[in-house]
This record gives sequence, structure tokens and C-alpha cells, in this order.
Amino acid sequence: MKFTICDDTLSDLNNLETLLKGYAFKNNFSIEIEKYNNPNDLIKKVSYSPQDYHIFFLDIVMQKNGIDTAKKIRTICENAIIIFTTSSKEFAIDAFGVRAYDYILKPLEEVKVYECIDRLLNELNSTPKSTCKIKTNDLTITSINIKDIAYIESINRRIQFYMKNGDVITST
Repeated sequence: MKFTICDDTLSDLNNLETLLKGYAFKNNFSIEIEKYNNPNDLIKKVSYSPQDYHIFFLDIVMQKNGIDTAKKIRTICENAIIIFTTSSKEFAIDAFGVRAYDYILKPLEEVKVYECIDRLLNELNSTPKSTCKIKTNDLTITSINIKDIAYIESINRRIQFYMKNGDVITST
């Protein structure tokens, strides 16, 4: 799992990194953390490879407003999970406008960060998989996960499902 942190205060950036690593260690799973102290650098990197970014912890009060940064992230990664970490309560309403997952006030407390991650992981793990059933050439019914489809093509009244793993399933 990859977490991306953006905060222009170095001590806050490092504190959140320590909390995330502590959570991962305590719960015995590996994480990757990418840190930025400049929102412009973050936006450039996300623009270059948006598929690599999913969960963002953003400060709001930076040289560039964190809400504006979140808006740009939303245009690049529509389904990104954005968690604000900030010392200011005044932007909480604005956070709804960018579909923020959470809003954690500084100074960051271990219990608040851990509760947020617990809730997030529970939601991610309990999300039902969207599947569809397909009648294949051999007249069997197979179920495929929609997220596993790379693209679909129609050829002579047959539908071919090209899967991300390279398989091709032909429907009658």
C-alpha cells in the first residue's frame, strides 16, 4: 500500500511518516511512503504516473492551499483518497468540496491517525467486487471482475473481453 504525504513543515511531514510506519509495523503489513514538502512537485509527479497514487495525506495551510492541491489531484486521480492533516479548523467545510475522506487536526495524535487508517482499510477490504457473468464460446457461464478488464471489442457479433492479465474471453 502506498501513502503520499505533502506538508511544507518538515517536522509534521516526518511525524506523519513515523506514525504511518508505526501503524504498518503494528499491523504487520508493508507500506510505501512518498513525501513532498512542495505541492507543485507532488502535482508534477502525480501527473506523470497517476496510476501509482491512491492515498494522499495533505496539509491545507501551505504555500499553495491544500484544497487547491486536492482539486488538482481530483482531476488527475478521480478516485484518490484524500485525508487532510492541518492545524486549521476553518477549511473543514471546503474539504467536502473535494470529497475528503477525513480531516485530522494537528498536532497529529497516534490514535486519530490509526483510527482513520483502520476505518479506511476496513472500507477498502469490504468493498464488494463488481462482476459480470459471460456466456463463453463453449456455452459455459463465467464470472469476471470488471476491474480486471483492460478493454472490450466487438467482432462479427461476438464480444471479446481483453483482460489485464493477457487472457482473452470470447462471448457468444
